[in-house]
Amino acid sequence: MDETALPAKKPRYTQNNRRNSQLVDEDNNLYHLARQSENSIYWVCSRKKECRCSGKAIVKKNAVTNEEEVFYSGYHCHDATQPTKSQKVD
Repeated sequence: MDETALPAKKPRYTQNNRRNSQLVDEDNNLYHLARQSENSIYWVCSRKKECRCSGKAIVKKNAVTNEEEVFYSGYHCHDATQPTKSQKVD
């Protein structure tokens, strides 16, 4: 591993309600909320149905330190796109 590598950027996400929850990773891939558990939030790529994208993300919260860790799996079978106006996340 390259010691000069920078740590991954934190994803930006909003969680207004179940239907409008979105996550954007550092590559501008957009995810939608799949499900939640006590300490984890599971996300799937917003293009899952469109092109059978297998991109997923899990945000796990450490109960002791209250810090979040993000884990990615699968790969995106499409180019990352800029979120549209209706998909923008602050």
